[in-house]
Amino acid sequence: MKRTEIVFLVVLLLVVVLLVVMTANLDLFFPTPGPVEFAKAAINRTGAA
Repeated sequence: MKRTEIVFLVVLLLVVVLLVVMTANLDLFFPTPGPVEFAKAAINRTGAA
């Protein structure tokens, strides 16, 4: 594989992971309340909720 193909795949993987984390239930990824509350606060601040 060429270097550009590897970079493209890595970026694509990061985008997919980001979308999954954003759309899925955050409690699955963060069992502790800390990160979940932080994420909810961040979403509420941006008005995206």
